[in-house]
Amino acid sequence: ATIIDNDVPTITVGDPAANGVGDITVPEGTDAVFGVNLTGVAAGGTLTLTLNASGANPATEGVDYKAATFQYSLDNG
Repeated sequence: ATIIDNDVPTITVGDPAANGVGDITVPEGTDAVFGVNLTGVAAGGTLTLTLNASGANPATEGVDYKAATFQYSLDNG
């Protein structure tokens, strides 16, 4: 028999108080905290987070944020 792992994980990013759902708005100069909620992810899976510029006036790395200070936590901290 062959077992095919064809489950599709669900990933939501947004307001941490809403389990990663919904937009967040922060004043410039303050930390933006996003919640990331994963379901249906295989044990040992890999998640890659990438910051992409978007919108009419996107943030610029080195001017508006520093990629070197990007932090993440796996324990709600």
